[in-house]
Amino acid sequence: MEKLSGRSIDAAFAAPDRNVARLLIEHVLLRRADFDEDGTAAAPDDADGSSQGKPYFLMFAIYNGRTDLLPAILARPEDPNRRTRKDKETWGPSPVELAIAQGNTEVLEVLLANGGVIDTSSSQHVGMALDGAVGSLNADMLRLVSKDFSLPLNQVCLKATGQLAIVLRDASASYWDLLRQHGFATGSACAGIQARVMLYLAETPHMLLEGWVGQRLAERLVQLGPVRERFDGALWTMVASENDALARLLTSAGWKAAKTPVATPAKVAPQRNKAADAALQATLPGHYYLSGVTEVGAEILLRPNGKFEYSLAYGAVDEYAKGEWTVWNQRVIFRSQESQRKAASLQPSTDAVPVTLPQGQLLVDLRNGGESIAGLNVVALGDAPIKVQGETGEQGWRTPFSGPVRHIAVSHPDIDRGRWMVYAVPMADALRGSFQLNFDPPIAATKGFNATLVVEDDTLTLQREGRAMRFERQ
Repeated sequence: MEKLSGRSIDAAFAAPDRNVARLLIEHVLLRRADFDEDGTAAAPDDADGSSQGKPYFLMFAIYNGRTDLLPAILARPEDPNRRTRKDKETWGPSPVELAIAQGNTEVLEVLLANGGVIDTSSSQHVGMALDGAVGSLNADMLRLVSKDFSLPLNQVCLKATGQLAIVLRDASASYWDLLRQHGFATGSACAGIQARVMLYLAETPHMLLEGWVGQRLAERLVQLGPVRERFDGALWTMVASENDALARLLTSAGWKAAKTPVATPAKVAPQRNKAADAALQATLPGHYYLSGVTEVGAEILLRPNGKFEYSLAYGAVDEYAKGEWTVWNQRVIFRSQESQRKAASLQPSTDAVPVTLPQGQLLVDLRNGGESIAGLNVVALGDAPIKVQGETGEQGWRTPFSGPVRHIAVSHPDIDRGRWMVYAVPMADALRGSFQLNFDPPIAATKGFNATLVVEDDTLTLQREGRAMRFERQ
């Protein structure tokens, strides 16, 4: 029992029988593991090698909502103000800061009664105590930490942009009005905050931005910072390519897309020896593979008819292009055009057996090839603020739901980077309750590949971002 893993200790605190963890603590059977989850020796938190007072079990109790266990754990003793090291450069929150971030005033009161202190002066990598209080979405917690708003909120900008985006999206109308009343994130320290959120959302395709959820977020975004910010053409181009739903949302909220400077076409040198180029071109068709680069797969197929195909895969990056190639002045010139991404299709099924549901129930059944698809994430939006979410099973997804359905959103982490695919429910169908939809996944856009490669024996060399990529024929 003295070397339980963190996972085992968490299971004890989360056990349905709430006496399990209590008995372990009372009989001094619960000991902190001497080793981390990966089997390496647990590192001490202090420079002197001490781990005395480290809030180990406090964190498990707070995460699992076991307020009843806090007095016994604090008597061990464990320090409610001590932060724990996450890595060489960052520290995790203290128990007091964790309780604040979770919006758990009951836990916080117990910690404060046992020596806990709300530190509103120092900052960690996720921000200060006021950041956590704002992000808790709990008005009582915010009043407590801000000392009934005697501490100003205008310079509180939330360092963790993901947390800020959640506040914009999920805060109730009354909570947002409270933040606005006290000037949240409107001070000079928050300059650039709108662009920061915009960049985060562009790179976070799995955050739902449709329906009233996205509209509310956009309306609130413009209220941050000292002024409405203007975004340059490069930022707009990135947003449009990464998250078209966000681009539409920003436009609807009054932002105007900046013009991107048109690149001047590169001048092509006159062809010096047409016959020599034709002779070389006749020898080049074949399959070329990237060599000498680990963890990257790329290939080029040159066809005798002057057509080519190119593909590259590296982590989450997938590129594919096809077009025409030719030899010009003893170099290979590639020309292609980007194709538009084909969005997912969600349309009412015509072959599914209709299902009748009792009032107050909702069925979402995603189908392909006449069969229901399990394992898809689903969100159903009604009129604000009604929102429910779940996952499809072998016969779809059923859930209690009251009122009209306005949007049905579907996603999967392995499909289109987790982007949400949305079905806007026609007004006439909003109260039908049963939605059986044929689902066709999206088709990614092909990437433009316009490049000039150097030819050397059976190798084509591409200069990309300052590096030479060598493709060898096989």
